[in-house]
Amino acid sequence: METPLGTGDKKLIRLATAWADLFSAKKAFLLYDQCLDEEMNYHLLLSLVTCYGRPFLRRDGIGLVTDTDEYRFFPDFPSDVMNDRHYYFMALRNMFYAHTTLDGVRLKLIPPNVRNPDKPIRRNVWDFNLGVRTFHSQNYKIHVRSSYPVIPELMTRLEKDIGEIVPSVARQYTGATTPLEIDTGAEGFDLKQVMAELKKKNEERQQKSGHVRK
Repeated sequence: METPLGTGDKKLIRLATAWADLFSAKKAFLLYDQCLDEEMNYHLLLSLVTCYGRPFLRRDGIGLVTDTDEYRFFPDFPSDVMNDRHYYFMALRNMFYAHTTLDGVRLKLIPPNVRNPDKPIRRNVWDFNLGVRTFHSQNYKIHVRSSYPVIPELMTRLEKDIGEIVPSVARQYTGATTPLEIDTGAEGFDLKQVMAELKKKNEERQQKSGHVRK
């Protein structure tokens, strides 16, 4: 049984999806915290900060958790330490993991026939090395661990607010005898359609610039 999407439903979906994103971030941290593989740690920390940042950034059709009155000024913990934990994860996400920025890269040019310090080869043409700043090594784990408490703290806060919203939302469905799926109004997802729209936009951009694909 599907029901129309009301104001209370929208708020409930917004907070519930924020909780789910944080749950994913929590799972990524638990794996990251025990992992000794440096390469795998990169991907786990990428997952952690990306999932953590989702509730606070673009969320088409759902809205940001900070669009909700209770979280409008988040982070708003009484403790500056807890607020800084939020800023730490968001800074890692925005500057180094979800995007590539000049602050996060170093480019080195290697002249012809000069030994490349990062590759076991010597080439007779110009070569390059690109270094990416990372924070997933064992040395940085102490900082990630110290910031982790903001995740369960925010999850607990969301759980409390969700628990207060559910009864008021459910009130409009009094008498229901089967589980209710809230109708979000979104049409069925079609990956091929999304790909076609991206292709169309790129072709329009190429035509506008006069670019001819070789």
